Parts: sequence; C-alpha cells; structure tokens
Amino acid sequence: MKAVICGAGIAGLALAARLSQSGWEVAVVESAPAPRSEGYMIDLFGSGYEAAARTHLLTHLQDVQYRFGGVRWLNEAGRQQAHLRWRVLESLLDGRLMTLMRGDLEQTVLKQLASSVSLRFDCSVTQVLAPVGAVEVYLSSGAVERADVLIGADGIHSRVRDLVFGDGASWFRFMGFHTAACVIDAPEIDQALDREIHIVSAPGRQVALYPLRQGSVAISFVHRAANSAPPNSSMAALEAGYGDLGWHVPDVLKRLKELPSIRYEQMGQVVMAHWCRGRIALLGDACQATTFLPGQGASLSLASAYVLGEELCTGTDVKSSLMRYEHRVRPSLIHIRRSGRRAADWLVPASNTGLVARNGLIRLAGRPGLARLLRPVVEAAREDILSIAETDRVRPSATLQ
Repeated sequence: MKAVICGAGIAGLALAARLSQSGWEVAVVESAPAPRSEGYMIDLFGSGYEAAARTHLLTHLQDVQYRFGGVRWLNEAGRQQAHLRWRVLESLLDGRLMTLMRGDLEQTVLKQLASSVSLRFDCSVTQVLAPVGAVEVYLSSGAVERADVLIGADGIHSRVRDLVFGDGASWFRFMGFHTAACVIDAPEIDQALDREIHIVSAPGRQVALYPLRQGSVAISFVHRAANSAPPNSSMAALEAGYGDLGWHVPDVLKRLKELPSIRYEQMGQVVMAHWCRGRIALLGDACQATTFLPGQGASLSLASAYVLGEELCTGTDVKSSLMRYEHRVRPSLIHIRRSGRRAADWLVPASNTGLVARNGLIRLAGRPGLARLLRPVVEAAREDILSIAETDRVRPSATLQ
C-alpha cells in the first residue's frame, strides 16, 4: 500500500511514521524549502499526550521539554495581578502535561521517521485525479505519484483541501483574534522571568513571555481584531497594538525589529461538513483547526494522526478506514471547537471588568483545594479522542457547529 501525505508538519510526519512502521510505502511532500525549526511555545496534553505515549515519542521529548515554576499575570505597568503555580496546572490535566517549542516537537517527530519514507521539500501538489482504485497526485516538480490514499495535512491554508473540496475561504471561521510569535535573544529578560511564564494583559490583548534556554525568550502576542485581513506590516501592527504597554514589552518590540521575520496569523477555525472524499482525506489544521489555546492544535494533530494511522493499518478497505477515522474524531472535535471559543473570550477579556474577573478566579484557583474552579477553562484540553468506544467508531457524522 502507498500513501502520499501533503504536509511535513506534526500531523503529516506523525502519520508517516505510523504508516511506514506497518510496511506502507510513504511519500511526504512539503512546500517549505526545508524542515521547520521555528515556532512557538505549546503545551502537549490530553489525547495528544496519550498518542505521544503510545508511539513512544514522550521518551524522546524529555530532553527538549521545558519545566516552569508557574505563570504570573501582570497589568499594563507590570504589576502582578495573579499567580498560579505550575503544579496546579498539572493537576488540572492529571499530570499529563508537557511544555515545549512547536519546532522542537516537529523536529523530534521528524527524527522518528523510517529511512524508507520519501521526504520532498520545496514541492507542492498542483492537481489531484481519482481514477478507479487509486489517486494520482501531480507535483510541482513534474512528477506524478500514483497511490492508494492521499492525505492533506498541509495546514489551515491547505492546497489539497482547495483542490479537492473547494475554496478554503468557505471553511474558515475567523475567531476575532490576531496573534504573532517569535523568539528573541534577551538574557536580561530571561533572568527577570526567573523560570516562570509572565503574561502582560490589557483589555483585548496580551503578551506572554516564556524563558527558554541560553538566554532566549519566546514571545506570544494575542489581540482582538475586527476582521481577518492581515496588516500591511506585522511590525507596525504590533507597535500600534502593544506600544503603550510597560514592563519589558518596549524592549521586546525594539528587539523584534532585528528579526528577519515574525510569525503573524489571524486565528480561526476550519469548519467542514466532511473531511473525506473517496481515497482522499484531510488531517490536522487542514480540517481541524480549533483555537489558539496553547498546544491544542499540536495535541489534536498527534491524536488524529494516531487514529487515522490505526484505521489505515488495521482496516481492509481504504475508503472505509478514512470514514471510520472521521467518525471517531469528529464528535470530540465538535466539543473542542465550542470549548475553544468560550475559552478564548475568558483568556483574553475584552474589558477591564473581564480582566478583574479572570484574575480573581485565577487567584482563587491557586488556593489549596480550589484548582477545580479552572476545570471549565481546560475542558477542551481534557477531551479524550483516543478513548472513543468501539460502538462509536461507525456512527454517522455529526454536524459541525
């Protein structure tokens, strides 16, 4: 059996590893010129953590994970408003929490690939045909791959999705937020963070600073926006949105100007009626983009890739295997999507009143025995895709909301 996977991100690489281990011939095509090493800080939890454990990936991630003492929420001037110890967050997720850079996770998955997997960078899909009993994938290199299955794991702007299911703009639901992420070299800021995450909050916006190794700091910006149109200049947008904040934010903005690029995105969800068509299926953000909650996309990608790999490797019919994958993952995704929309409003309140309420709840949850107050916020993170009952594996698809 042969699979062509479009996208060398977390979902595509995890699926490639699973299929190759079961004897599949796998070709992975990626439009980027080389493997990505950049990214932002994520939390691996829930079904993603379980999938990593089942595939023995957790062992390899131990060396690249980060362990923090806690999280501090500050106001615009840098005065502390709330503090939560890291062990409280771990307890909310039953101890199944691992924090790391997305690029490190992707690189670790890449290293687990068998040598038999064909990796083709700087290559994209230009056309897809579906003759009886196969899929023909036309590539920008001029090559044509004939396979038993094609998987589009090429992100929220999926080329496979556009070619097979129609214009991607039809599936994109803007969540009302813009975000940016980068890593800067700032030993003095890293020292001030003292191994804790610091989040500077103002109505409708926040800046999170994560201490890394060797004096580096990961920065994450999130702010509310009226529409999904990208700014003419990412740097200008960040200066306009965060330039009035105090503490270390001015220094951060100054250092951003020295970077070759800044990852800037409009946060949205992908809402589709179906993910499969014949021998073609979508995976990861191409069909399951949910929320900007740290790590939700990465965790969901690992879990979904595990389920899809399981179905393809144990099933006898490709089309039926793809349908079972969708039927198993979709119900949990609906719940995660709804929870994500609620959590976004709570994490980045639009008003001072909302900030006061959020910070007050965090302070209460930090007291002994009251961590459960934050369970509704992490509800989506606790969704267990991998424990769907056997009777649920063939139930009809639910309608996405």
